[in-house]
Amino acid sequence: MTQPTSTSSSALYYGMGSKPGFAGGYWFLPYSNGTNIVYVSNDDPECAPANFGSPTTIKAGSDGSYFQALLQGEYCYLASVTPDSNPIKIRRGNCSGGAISWDAEATGATGTQMRITSMDIDPDGAILIGYYADNKARVTKLTYDGSSWSVAFGYPMTVSDSGEDSVNMYVKVLALTSGKWMCLYCGVTGGHIYEKIWNGSALGSRVQASSIICSATPRWDARAYGDKVVLAWNAQDILFNIYRREFDGSSWGTAVEIEHNCDYDDVPAVSVNKDSGDFFIAWQDFPTTSHVYYQKYTALTDTWGSVVDAATESSLPNNYQMMGINQAVNDSVLFFYQIGSTPYAIDNIRIESLTASAGGAGPSGGCMIFGGVGIL
Repeated sequence: MTQPTSTSSSALYYGMGSKPGFAGGYWFLPYSNGTNIVYVSNDDPECAPANFGSPTTIKAGSDGSYFQALLQGEYCYLASVTPDSNPIKIRRGNCSGGAISWDAEATGATGTQMRITSMDIDPDGAILIGYYADNKARVTKLTYDGSSWSVAFGYPMTVSDSGEDSVNMYVKVLALTSGKWMCLYCGVTGGHIYEKIWNGSALGSRVQASSIICSATPRWDARAYGDKVVLAWNAQDILFNIYRREFDGSSWGTAVEIEHNCDYDDVPAVSVNKDSGDFFIAWQDFPTTSHVYYQKYTALTDTWGSVVDAATESSLPNNYQMMGINQAVNDSVLFFYQIGSTPYAIDNIRIESLTASAGGAGPSGGCMIFGGVGIL
């Protein structure tokens, strides 16, 4: 048992992506070790990083931008492409006993310059992939029958408008209810994050989701519960500040500043408890260097709590190396990030969503820190 490490300081890449999760009774962490895409597993309910096993190689990939992964039920879904190359490949793996048995890899989408930036799963089990191709924001929807993949009718779908072409497009697709999905995208550094909603039969008009311009195209994240969406981004106001904004199923609310005067590349990540509707936003290094912070939304009371100084690390090499999980496990959510110097270790914080435990503080939500020093 050992804490996972990587020679790449971008082993996870930007927080809007999808990598860690829970399947088949184990935590799984797919990441890049600096040469290959690998995974480690852990059956510790608290997911202490030191209890991960040895890494198993999946395929080549020198950093986290080469792939996204989604874990659900007994399965791991992996979408991969060499950045700015083609095509996107998709595969499903059966998770059992801490190992993944992979089915054959298939082509998920084609194009010229391609980059995968997000994944989600529909309630019906279809895989949604948000990606950049040919300077456009796109979404595809794939289904698997146990032996072969199929592209849903009408997909892939171009989401960005004509005139929005960009070589730096980052795309986040979020499954909503009743066959709907939301696609958020940003293609201009110092530009806005926009969204469109697929209502099951048509793609809606473009709506501006960020009320203040984003510091760069990948410096934001969002998660959904039902039709509610929480967006967090590094906003370029007079200073660089972290903001959050909520979509209630029909419109965006007022933006709220949650961290004042951060760095331009400080990127928030979002996790969600899909059993309760609680949301969590985490970030690093501000206001205090080498600290990890989070803020929690409690669905039961429809309130946001205070910012929590959750962990103190020796050093945090990249402010954008913070990634949440797609859904809670045992009322807990996790955020993974890198620490130290090469080879960089991967650490996490585990936050109790509803119940008290050895690391929790009851309904208000405590946290368990493994590599750093926790402050409850």
